Amino acid sequence: MAYTEVMQKRIYMDKERLRAAYKQFAQQLEPELFLTLATNQQMSIGRVQNLTRRFLRGMDQWKHGKRGFMHVDAEQRIDGLFYVEHEHTNIHVQALINRPYCNRFGLQMHANRIWRKLCPSGSVVIKDVDNAGGLSEYCTKEFYKDRFFERQCFTAREFMAAA
Repeated sequence: MAYTEVMQKRIYMDKERLRAAYKQFAQQLEPELFLTLATNQQMSIGRVQNLTRRFLRGMDQWKHGKRGFMHVDAEQRIDGLFYVEHEHTNIHVQALINRPYCNRFGLQMHANRIWRKLCPSGSVVIKDVDNAGGLSEYCTKEFYKDRFFERQCFTAREFMAAA
């Protein structure tokens, strides 16, 4: 029995270390914006990730053109860390992202238009980042769930080749 308790503690500590690594990664990215893509409905993680991929593609197409966005360097496209939250209730995506083009208000305007087409019941909020580490901790508050980091965390670059 004691062996099992020690193993559970070790797994918990490993998740804590992974959470700390995500916090450090977020700080190294030096994100400028905090993005929330709310769906206001239930759906699978796979569907929400697909909507997020299509949202990112739409944002980059708006700036770089329908065909040209695929040939633009990653640094000139929206990039960052994305976290899916509340998988079984009101699923939504929060992200720490860069600002490769436009000001926050211009991005908000275009984000609203694009997200409304993809998820009519949803909403988008874009805010400035003042503490990337603190926001990363906030976004990883569900880290204790099984396979949280494998299923609910991803980067925009993962989608760039498949956009």
